[in-house]
Amino acid sequence: MLQSNSYHNEATKGEMLSKELEQIWLTIIEHNDKAPNSSQQGGGYKLVSLICLLLANSDDKRGHTMDFRTFLAPKTDLKLKPCSLSRYFVHEHNAGRILSMKSHILDYLETKRISKQTGEYNNLEKNSSEGLQDPATIDELIAMAHLDVLILSPFLKKVSQLSF
Repeated sequence: MLQSNSYHNEATKGEMLSKELEQIWLTIIEHNDKAPNSSQQGGGYKLVSLICLLLANSDDKRGHTMDFRTFLAPKTDLKLKPCSLSRYFVHEHNAGRILSMKSHILDYLETKRISKQTGEYNNLEKNSSEGLQDPATIDELIAMAHLDVLILSPFLKKVSQLSF
């Protein structure tokens, strides 16, 4: 009897979680329908990939990885994980971190832009900056972060505890 009661409680929690996630997605879809059409709309995964290439590249000779770490060190201890194909759910995990560091990332990009002789962004910096200021893309990052915290991380934790 205790097991079935425990199962019922878990099922109820799952249903509640499912309803919360459904509401989050409906809110995002509604917001995106009202947002003006833009080239940045719906680019959460692309934005995470661009920022990872720029600020968390696994090759220290590419992007601004070391400069960004130096810039960020006094402000926060958060770090982005490199987005590689061999890691599961890194984009979703980084989405939450990018949201947390959004103002620092924008400050860093602006500092880099000002320090250049041309005073302009390159394409990667420009797209990253615009994406961080686009409401529809931010909505996607929020959904990705929720997906990581509520579903993916608990799932991976549970799977890693299984023994075969």
